[in-house]
Amino acid sequence: AFHDLITLDKSGFLHPYFKQQFQKFYDGNAKRGIYSLSKIPNHELMWAYYANSHAGFCIEYDLDELEKIDDFMCKFDIQYCPSVPEVCFTTVFVNNSIEKILKFTVGSKSESWAHEQELRLVTDSNGLKYISEECVTAIYFGLRMPDFLEEDCKNQISRKDILQALSNRNIKYYEMYLDVGSYQFKYRQISPNLI
Repeated sequence: AFHDLITLDKSGFLHPYFKQQFQKFYDGNAKRGIYSLSKIPNHELMWAYYANSHAGFCIEYDLDELEKIDDFMCKFDIQYCPSVPEVCFTTVFVNNSIEKILKFTVGSKSESWAHEQELRLVTDSNGLKYISEECVTAIYFGLRMPDFLEEDCKNQISRKDILQALSNRNIKYYEMYLDVGSYQFKYRQISPNLI
């Protein structure tokens, strides 16, 4: 909720200056890109939500290399909160940097999502980005990711497809497995030549 008496004009409406500042920020955000990453590769819910129920894969990046994206602006850890942060208009929009405003406005989520350990990278424009080969440091294959696919499975991907596409690169490969007698996901390094 926005509240601050200094931002209101005599009629109780948002002062035109602050309307203009808010609109400028809003217009700028409409073109920005946000890339959400996790700090952990082995959380079972992450695999269930984002990796086709464990049939997908996870990409590990070198964060320093990712920051070399042409229009990289900033990065920040998500803050997990019991309630939506209260926004004081002048505190956020007066004498503050875009990075601080972005962190405040798109840098929090419900405590229920804390297991994601999310980090966000913000770019000045949205859309596809070119990243160098050095950015990718490892691939983690899900529990249910197939080694090979039949010819008629053109909309899916297998371990073999990834290994062929990324051959001769300095990338480590891991496979996820369920620790015996527990619900814990672990991973072990595998050789790209095994498949």
